[in-house]
Amino acid sequence: MLLLVAHDPEHGAELWRSDGNGTCELLRDLAPGADSSFPEELTRAGEYLYFTAVADPGEGRRLWRSDGTAGGTVAVEIPPGNPPPGATGPPRELTALDGELFFVVERAAAGDLLYRSDGTVAGTELVKELTVAGSPGYASRLTAVGDRLFLAVVTETTGQELWRSDGTREGTVLVREINPGRQGAYPQSFAAFAGGLLFAATDGTTGLELWWSDGTAAGTHRLADLAPGPSASAPAEIVVAGERIFFTAADAQAGREIWAAEVSQGSGEGFLHAGRFAVTVAWKNQHAGGTTGVGQPIAFSDETVLFWFFSPSNLELIVKVLDGRAINGHFWVFYGGLSDVEYRITVTDTRSGATRTYHNPPGEIRGAGDTSAF
Repeated sequence: MLLLVAHDPEHGAELWRSDGNGTCELLRDLAPGADSSFPEELTRAGEYLYFTAVADPGEGRRLWRSDGTAGGTVAVEIPPGNPPPGATGPPRELTALDGELFFVVERAAAGDLLYRSDGTVAGTELVKELTVAGSPGYASRLTAVGDRLFLAVVTETTGQELWRSDGTREGTVLVREINPGRQGAYPQSFAAFAGGLLFAATDGTTGLELWWSDGTAAGTHRLADLAPGPSASAPAEIVVAGERIFFTAADAQAGREIWAAEVSQGSGEGFLHAGRFAVTVAWKNQHAGGTTGVGQPIAFSDETVLFWFFSPSNLELIVKVLDGRAINGHFWVFYGGLSDVEYRITVTDTRSGATRTYHNPPGEIRGAGDTSAF
């Protein structure tokens, strides 16, 4: 069964249903007669379709749900009211996550409230008031990724920055202040990819460029600077197709065009200096019967890559490749370990094919520098 918004002279714009076989009928006339309730933000979550509508102009736009029947199309009560006291705007940003609906309600100068609902009064609850150091926050771009939400929140303290929520008050937090201070990073063009979020943002040094986040500060990093320096390529309209991503972006030479990138997850390769140097790490855990694996990279900058071995939240190694040619004619390699397992770092110059290998013996935690590596 398909639920849709349709208009006719007798009922105005209302919610209708179709069986897909040529039969289409009014589901419920929420604003009786020729008046329209104008259903918006139709969102499927669990067994219900949620939407907002104006059944009574005196009540304004409210949150509704439907199970596809007239009797099962009802307003969702938001304790202590729908909309709650102090609200200056209707529920918005309706987003499905794990069978529940998440949405925000604005309270003018007091900031937004983030809610979750299973369609019942008992199952509709406040997640968090969005504030930073007492500064009210206003949310947009709610996007479900796996078992959590990403959202952009703007406050006077931080500007607009990236947040995440696991549906709890404690788990609804600022991910990282990408552009510290009040100006903000302006995160936008959200798209779920590889268990994380692709988006455009600025760190204040580069313009709007392509970023990725796994929901942690350490795992939030810029993927590319397509318009080098303070210029902005402003990636937009991001589409994920398997391991390829497509988006539009602009540079000084071509203007705005369609771009594509192929990202292979789990390959264990970190790339530095615009892809010139490939870094891989092979580890062997003497504490777990000699199990082996490859380090998984987290890009930090064009000169630095981080690696985790056992969990994305537990970093084990940092590797840097610096351009020291102005000093001694070489690229330099530095690394520092946070683990006493055995591992072997291999750095490859993809232009010349030259490689350098650095070994950490089991039971030691060490770092080193090689100022004549390449």
